[in-house]
Amino acid sequence: MCSPGYEFHAGWGNCTVCPANTYKSVTSNTVHCTVCPAGTTTTAAASITCVCRPGYGGSTMAECAPCPLNTYKDSTTFGPCTTCLGGSITLVTGAIAKTQCVCPAGTAGKYNGPCNGTGDGGGGGGLGASRNRPAAALLIPRMCDLRI
Repeated sequence: MCSPGYEFHAGWGNCTVCPANTYKSVTSNTVHCTVCPAGTTTTAAASITCVCRPGYGGSTMAECAPCPLNTYKDSTTFGPCTTCLGGSITLVTGAIAKTQCVCPAGTAGKYNGPCNGTGDGGGGGGLGASRNRPAAALLIPRMCDLRI
């Protein structure tokens, strides 16, 4: 019988390791390795479960979901997403690093806060307006010139 993390390979007549991003949680020769669900992965081959990817939070494999706005998660583990500090925000769900926590328009500061004042250039580093960088210009998407 193949242990959890291994599946039976009929052609070879032995148990083989479940590859990365797959898992098997039971002892069996008939159950095969399963691909991890969206938002999850394994940390090694021969895994018996999948864990939340960076940018996804949850306590179980079934609960892994994208981190909501204004949070991030930088580790490949189960657990909650971390709230951005000091009034900083994220512009997307599923943020994977605290460097994605930026100061909102109209404020200034470093990533992950604190965000202060009116953004008159007094802290830099955030998305806030400054004398040299109006906040509105940072939030307007631009089309790239792609040639195929």
